[in-house]
Amino acid sequence: MKIPIGTIRSDKNGFEALAKVAKSSRDLFIDALNLDFSSCSFFEANMTAPFYAVLSHVFDGLNEVTIVNVPDSVEKILRKNDFLSMFGFSTLQDYNQTTLPFLSVCNIR
Repeated sequence: MKIPIGTIRSDKNGFEALAKVAKSSRDLFIDALNLDFSSCSFFEANMTAPFYAVLSHVFDGLNEVTIVNVPDSVEKILRKNDFLSMFGFSTLQDYNQTTLPFLSVCNIR
């Protein structure tokens, strides 16, 4: 299954977009979910926590999740806060200390 990920901000539209991902992927079981970020112009890094909550349910169904086509500016911030490392991306050092690290109580990978 392929789901496009658009711009995600800490607002009603951002949470509705994440709810749409949850609804679209809720019946996946032993399958694959491809998250296509090609139409994402901005992703507020603090939204990785609720995004992870959605994805944890996808992983609970033994599904493989891949993230593709991440624009450079979005990739940069999501690598700096270490969210994308769960999906095979390397971590990017935040020399300016402008991000809070993404932390999880469990490793889904």
